[in-house]
Amino acid sequence: MMTIGSNLRSVNNGDEICVTITCNGRVVANVSRTQFSSMDEVLGFVYAMRRPQGMSQLTIRNRTQGWSTMRSIASYRRA
Repeated sequence: MMTIGSNLRSVNNGDEICVTITCNGRVVANVSRTQFSSMDEVLGFVYAMRRPQGMSQLTIRNRTQGWSTMRSIASYRRA
């Protein structure tokens, strides 16, 4: 599993997590769930999602704890 920096906040079971992926200024995914119990589960969900190839902006927001983080992510086709 990939870690997105060392300043990740915690995710507890039942927290409301909002995941938004933006590509070229267009929102391509916007999901809100409470089934995650760790950041690894959130990231696993994000990387399993279909999204456009190339660079995208990922925003993860924990509405329960009141924090959010934004990072750039890339998706490329494997040869």
